[in-house]
Amino acid sequence: MRKRTDIPTRVCARWGARGGFHAVCLFLAVSLGTSTLTAEGPPSPPEGALPEYHPEMLKYYEAMNVYWKGRREPPSIRRVESKPYSARGVNGAVIEDPSRISRPLILAGGELAAAQMMNGKRSFDEIFAELSKKVPQQHALAFVNEAGRKLDGGLFLNNLRYRTHYLSLVKGFLKQEIREPVTRGDSYPMWEEETRALFNEWFPNRDAYPEPPSAIVSPHIDYNRGRQGYIAIYEQIRGLKRCKRFVILGTSHTSMARKFAATKKDFRTSLGIVETDRSFIGKLAKKYAHPLFEDEFLHRSEHSVELQLPFLQHFFGSHIKIVPILCGPLDSHMLLGTDPMEDPEVRDFMKALRETIDKSLGKTFVIAGSDLAHLGAEFGDKGLLEEATLAEAAKKDRALIDTMLTGDPKKFLNQLYADKNARRVCGAAPIYTLLHVAGPRTGKFIHYEQCTNREATNSVSIPGVAFYGGGQDSR
Repeated sequence: MRKRTDIPTRVCARWGARGGFHAVCLFLAVSLGTSTLTAEGPPSPPEGALPEYHPEMLKYYEAMNVYWKGRREPPSIRRVESKPYSARGVNGAVIEDPSRISRPLILAGGELAAAQMMNGKRSFDEIFAELSKKVPQQHALAFVNEAGRKLDGGLFLNNLRYRTHYLSLVKGFLKQEIREPVTRGDSYPMWEEETRALFNEWFPNRDAYPEPPSAIVSPHIDYNRGRQGYIAIYEQIRGLKRCKRFVILGTSHTSMARKFAATKKDFRTSLGIVETDRSFIGKLAKKYAHPLFEDEFLHRSEHSVELQLPFLQHFFGSHIKIVPILCGPLDSHMLLGTDPMEDPEVRDFMKALRETIDKSLGKTFVIAGSDLAHLGAEFGDKGLLEEATLAEAAKKDRALIDTMLTGDPKKFLNQLYADKNARRVCGAAPIYTLLHVAGPRTGKFIHYEQCTNREATNSVSIPGVAFYGGGQDSR
């Protein structure tokens, strides 16, 4: 049994008088109350590093909900990312959720200190007691209250409320026939009229278009920062004709259980619905001897495929079909210096995709949605970005692009291995896959740019590469 921590009622009343007390005080009234845990303890998680959406993890979440219902669960922040925050003399952190389930949240001062102790090993009582050693009790109370309220309300705590929401989210997504947009209104315009107007400005009518390539590497950054890169690379394909489908190799920004993930869901954007080529994906899945849909849930929140679609819809209309595939990170191979093609999952996928493209009726166009270097304090670097740092990164990025132009995936990978991907190139896997499955092709440099913010805390470099030759005949 835990003894109730002695918090004077007048402290609660005083803080409540300044606004929002009822929800806040209730939070601590529950968290500081008396409870008795059963001898058997909470369920144990499944063995192995399974992703959250794995069936075994979902069963574990259901068991956790049964166990903790009616009990006080120690607060535990989910796996999130944090970036430094500073405004008006206040320093703190922006908490972000890579899965896009939670919206970004700012915590500072005592709230951040309280949140940093929410690791599942301390109860709210213990966090309050620990914080009270450093600040007056009434301040500690407010900090724990506010941190808990914000994190719980924002679904940042792995608790009964979050797990119930997550279970519903996964089951709901798997039943959907259409993958709804996640970056519309943020990375690109919300409405069709706005999107059409933007593209009409970016791509005015011309009497003639460049000879279209047979594959491209395009950015997957937001349209505002990536404007010039998107214009440069997508201008190259405006003259493309009689294309049956677009295989879009997206970057997975989170770890995956498998190396590749497909989905048969259609995609919605501000320009309408794009149909997925289910027949093609079905043939690919039959040729591929490994699970292809185990990580399908990641398509729900991943933006790298979605950001390519409005361009294709604008140029080619609603009759096009897509093959959306997420490519898992190559980080483990880079760290160990191993060849991904030694992995049966990778090797077999390259072969299966190549064969499916070759044997499918109609022309298939391949797109890799990839950004390059990610630099600055927001990505873990120290200090502000200096011109010399950016110049050195640009030099290495251009050397990496030069290896793409050769069409040789090994040269591309060796260039990344040289510094263990110290620049955090997040789009390596889709590019590597494209170089393997697109056949022998000649690359042409189209665009390179470093998108650096004014505060010099964030810089993302974007490529534009077109490949010619080795393409399919239209059948």
